[in-house]
Amino acid sequence: MTVRLHHITIVLSAAALVAAALFRVWVHQSIIEHGYAISQARREARELNKEHKALEVQFSALRSPERLHRAAKELGLRPMEPGQLHVVQVEVQP
Repeated sequence: MTVRLHHITIVLSAAALVAAALFRVWVHQSIIEHGYAISQARREARELNKEHKALEVQFSALRSPERLHRAAKELGLRPMEPGQLHVVQVEVQP
């Protein structure tokens, strides 16, 4: 009985060691995968920040008063003359 108990103890110990080794490999692999995902997310964030800055510059250029004035002139628009604006007030009944 003691020999059998000894064999069972050895087998269970070996199984526990194998399970612990497999768990360690799984944890290590998970850490590596998460590291790659974080690196990819950081790279995407940098690219998006760069694109955002470029769009801000483009937006500022497009809404500049000089550009708007030139575009209005090209479209044949001119400044409003006195009396050309009519304000209409509408009463809203609840």
